[in-house]
Amino acid sequence: MPQTYQSFEVEHHLIVTDELGRTRFVNGAFTAHTGYSIEDMCGRSPGQLLQGKDADPKAVEAMAAAVREGKPCHGLELINHRKDGTPYKVMMDIEPMFEAETLRGFISMQTPITASMTGQLHASGRTGIWWHSRSGRKRHWSADMYPIYRRDPALGPLSQNEWMSTFGAKGCARLAEMRVQAASLRRPYSIELEVQRGDGSPGWVLIRGEAEFDSEEPHRIIGHHGSTEDITELVAIRQQAQAANGRLQALFDGALNAILLADDEGHCIDANEAACHMLGYTKTELLRMSPQELMIQGHSQDPHMNLWRRLFASARQSGRTQMWRKDGQALIVEYSAVAHIQPGVHLSVLSDVTTQVRNELALHAAQQQLRDFSLRQQEEFDEFRAELARDVHDQLGQMLGALKLEVDLLMKTDGPADLQHMRTMIQECVNSVRDVSRALRPEALELGLLPALRSMAKEMSMGTDVDIQTHLPEQLPALPMQTARTLYRIVQEALTNASIHADAHAICVRLDCHDDVLDLEVRDDGCGFSLDRRGGNRGLGMLGMQERAKQLGAELAVQSTLGEGTSVRGRFHLNTVGGSA
Repeated sequence: MPQTYQSFEVEHHLIVTDELGRTRFVNGAFTAHTGYSIEDMCGRSPGQLLQGKDADPKAVEAMAAAVREGKPCHGLELINHRKDGTPYKVMMDIEPMFEAETLRGFISMQTPITASMTGQLHASGRTGIWWHSRSGRKRHWSADMYPIYRRDPALGPLSQNEWMSTFGAKGCARLAEMRVQAASLRRPYSIELEVQRGDGSPGWVLIRGEAEFDSEEPHRIIGHHGSTEDITELVAIRQQAQAANGRLQALFDGALNAILLADDEGHCIDANEAACHMLGYTKTELLRMSPQELMIQGHSQDPHMNLWRRLFASARQSGRTQMWRKDGQALIVEYSAVAHIQPGVHLSVLSDVTTQVRNELALHAAQQQLRDFSLRQQEEFDEFRAELARDVHDQLGQMLGALKLEVDLLMKTDGPADLQHMRTMIQECVNSVRDVSRALRPEALELGLLPALRSMAKEMSMGTDVDIQTHLPEQLPALPMQTARTLYRIVQEALTNASIHADAHAICVRLDCHDDVLDLEVRDDGCGFSLDRRGGNRGLGMLGMQERAKQLGAELAVQSTLGEGTSVRGRFHLNTVGGSA
């Protein structure tokens, strides 16, 4: 999820001097940073202790002029020295304090900076300095305080009650409570408050403050001092970020798919409700696990660690894997993973496809059962056709042959004149019986698929202007009769379509066999047709060929273009048993 916004914060050093520039007070941040105590500083000029030979003469002169003339001075960059002599750089603002138009002293705010921070402090938001006595009758604001509160400098600082009221009842109570607690611990405090400014507009300020204690009576508070920073824009950015974070969190929590977030070590750092429901774990339990653990049940983690490393290498991974619910139930999960959606954060979106996969397997099994049933039905039908063909040939053919012989004998003995007509009719009947027998069971198949295809191409091209060329191998592995019969019928249907419907003049039948794979192609130069608009007998013929191919576990690819002919291709994987066909 998006990182929360963090504002830029610095710790200010506050120094209060009298009208001659002699130190009256320094805050805890100053003493902690420099090593100088209040006793070290009181009555002495800060510059005498802090500034060394490497001080910038122009900055020192500007600071001295401000003290002499009782004027404010802002943005001075100075090099100060700690008590142990080590230098440090500060940005300093000086503000004079007046009482009844009489200069009573100065309050300065010094901020330690590095080279990279130069110019950044004031860019982060306007910061003003304030001081007031314990009673609040004496108070002082630096020039930057007035724009923060949208107040005319000519009116002077807000009174203590006016200032506290700008924060509203709740804000006033929070500030008062924090000041009491900080004073009791002799520590500085820091608080963000919503403020109602002088022009009626709302804003936000960051107040840092500290109580001043009497040097003679260490437990008596004599005043308060501190700084106020305008953080209105920073709070607005933070609120926008929080709102965006809330929307993303709502999407995360309400997503229908399971979502897991993991760190670089592969440990879960967040999981949505869908993930908990899918895997059967509570969120607390998931946060003690890793996605790899959810994929493993008594097996090595190495394959899954490889998956994790591949994700880091490729930034994206997707696929299917097996995961385990808390109750031990195996799940088939479709996942999509994205690495480094944030530094050290990696996203996995999971979908439970167990039911879908089981349905797909069940459908595949049902389709296979249907093909097996269809194949058995076809085999039974072909056996019936073969038996019928034998009966027609053996019984009816023999009876007609005998009848023909009887008619021939009568004709030799000067029988009736119409015997010639009877003989012709009997011969036509014999031919019809032979054709029916061949249609029911091609005799050529008894010799093998290759001779049957050559014979069929020769017979279909006789008496027509269609040139049928065959390109067949010298031999084929031994094929089951059902396989040979199915291939024969596919070629027969393709040749019939090309001859009758396509008005083709040239047809090529090609059969190639390699590595127990049989590639079949029937190509013609006919008129072609639109694959989207085929219908009638041609559509039924195409459907029949495809159904026959499916019985052998193959698919037919039909390509046709109007005016450019048609091509029927199929690839069949054969179970060889030796011999030739």
